[in-house]
Amino acid sequence: MGKISAGERLPSTRTLATETKVSRETVENVYAQLESEGYVIRKVGSGTYVSTEINPKLISKSLGKQQTEPKIWQHSPISLRGNEVLLSGGVRDQNYVRTFIPGIPELRDFPIDKWQRISKSLLKTNSEKLLTYGDAQGYAPLMESISKYVSLKRGVKCNPSQILVLTSSQQALALAAMVLLDAGDSIFMEDPGYHGARRAFECQGLKVNPVSVDKEGIVVDEILQRPNLSKVCYTTPSHQYPTGVTMSINRRIELIRWAQKYGGWIIEDDYDSEFHFEGQAMSAIQGLDNMHRTIYLGTFSKSLFPGIRIGYMVLPETLVRPFTVARTLFDGHSSTLNQAILSIFINEGFFASHVRRMKSLYLSRRDAMVYYLSKELPEFCSFTLPRGGMQIATYLHEGFTEENTVTAALTQGVELSALSKLYISPNQVHGWLLGYAAYTPNEIESGMLRLKSIFSKSK
Repeated sequence: MGKISAGERLPSTRTLATETKVSRETVENVYAQLESEGYVIRKVGSGTYVSTEINPKLISKSLGKQQTEPKIWQHSPISLRGNEVLLSGGVRDQNYVRTFIPGIPELRDFPIDKWQRISKSLLKTNSEKLLTYGDAQGYAPLMESISKYVSLKRGVKCNPSQILVLTSSQQALALAAMVLLDAGDSIFMEDPGYHGARRAFECQGLKVNPVSVDKEGIVVDEILQRPNLSKVCYTTPSHQYPTGVTMSINRRIELIRWAQKYGGWIIEDDYDSEFHFEGQAMSAIQGLDNMHRTIYLGTFSKSLFPGIRIGYMVLPETLVRPFTVARTLFDGHSSTLNQAILSIFINEGFFASHVRRMKSLYLSRRDAMVYYLSKELPEFCSFTLPRGGMQIATYLHEGFTEENTVTAALTQGVELSALSKLYISPNQVHGWLLGYAAYTPNEIESGMLRLKSIFSKSK
């Protein structure tokens, strides 16, 4: 206490992260906590400063004098792992829509009338069964519906007994980390990659080994150079998160051969595969894997609505029981009522119809995003056209800092997700991940014009 004077400028989050050898996101969370408690003041474009409003005598009196530094166990009410989870900041899904938050589907066009009709009918005829505890593996009719859907649309080879219904893909990732690996083990992961997966793995005590991504997806050669470093690889092959590239067929085969030869597991996260715009969508890795070393993950949070809280895994038969038992330690089962509604929603063709409409809608919005990026922001950033998905990665030109642009945009009601936070290695690329699925062309244009105005002033 008192080592840094009031009004003194603190190091930037980037500098402090480099000096302390922790992630920049962790430093950002710490600064945000200090700001919320009034210890520091953050000024846009200037930096972070120790508040001049703190009364040192009052703090000293309230805390009392300490003769020695206490051990962690003497003052922390939670475990070391708990502290690790707390400092990570967790994974926070946005419960609001603000231009350009990625990963949010369009909810204004959801056929709520059909969903309500099915719900009303089920509750009228089958309420007692649907309101009690459900099966940990899932509601049998839904498991059958999912099995048919992924077999037909994604080329997945499975039967209903291989389906495990969960609340989310995030839960699936935590389960996979817990069942397949022990604390201290390593896991291969795309770099850049989905931050939610990284958090799930790290909080289970795993060491995340970054694997580069290029225009063909994850660079499998980097895995083959150290094939025994880990027995699990996490990948998003349909639309790599966040770059949007699709893994080539050659890379898929190489990854399967690695898993077969070295006894590895592939976690295939197919989070938004329904929305593929350019040509025929490539079949899932799972369907190519005849040795059953692939775990396939899917979710209805992107294709329908986040509040449904239904995701699923397609598991090799040898893993069904271990994963199902482990799932009972998390939350027991998913909502039986929602599972029943969804099963009928799929079987009556409403799901396929909704996906077709959204695919067309999202394509038009992707094109609008590309048009306005090219028209309004060519001086500030570049991008690569994604073949599908719900967001687009942009890359800042030299002279513009990610931290300043994100902060400045937020003052104008535009939320830019920093691209550098999705990198594991120090070789970060700065830019933004811009969502377009939930925003009309007019909303996209308005957001781009606000960004252009903000950044033009900072030139």
